[in-house]
Amino acid sequence: MRIVPSRIVWLAAVCGFVSNLLCVQASEPYGPADAQITIVSMDPMSAPLACDCVQGYAQRKYEKLADHIASKTGMTVRVVWSESLVTALKSQAKSAHVVIGKDSVVRNDAKQAKRTLVPVA
Repeated sequence: MRIVPSRIVWLAAVCGFVSNLLCVQASEPYGPADAQITIVSMDPMSAPLACDCVQGYAQRKYEKLADHIASKTGMTVRVVWSESLVTALKSQAKSAHVVIGKDSVVRNDAKQAKRTLVPVA
């Protein structure tokens, strides 16, 4: 049986879609629910959102950032991981003081959530 190029492209797309579904992991927020500062991480390379295929590589630990901010400010910090700002605000965070993610994705999600965000870095 000869596989035509269009079938190869279709098969690759299906495999990519399935692998993305398998990579999505649910993660419990880090820190108290009534924290004074809430960080929403939409970073696909953060440890809870990273695919198992990159296990041990480039998995950023935002818990360490939260601990550092808490030690410097004396305030409580909560980290929420989500692939969507809208979902994070609906399910796990009342507000987002810091949002980390790809600029275009964060801007789009902020628009959908009807939030004004100011880019810092």
